[in-house]
Amino acid sequence: MSLQAHFPQVPDLATLLNLLALLCAFTGGWLLLATRWRVMQAKARQAGELASTVVADPAAQLNQAFYRVGFAGLGAALLFSWISRLL
Repeated sequence: MSLQAHFPQVPDLATLLNLLALLCAFTGGWLLLATRWRVMQAKARQAGELASTVVADPAAQLNQAFYRVGFAGLGAALLFSWISRLL
């Protein structure tokens, strides 16, 4: 009689890295799309105003940070995918 525990399917490291890459790509892409949608809405809202004044927009800095984080997520996904191919 064997006392070994039988695990159903333990995924290997490459599969886990691919899943992590997929998660990073999904979240980074979603953040980029959501930020682009937010910028388009702000432009439409600004075009609808009659008296538009030139004011430094703090939301532009926030959008730029969101773009950077989104592209960093896509870059991390690419890196994880490349690393998983080496395993």
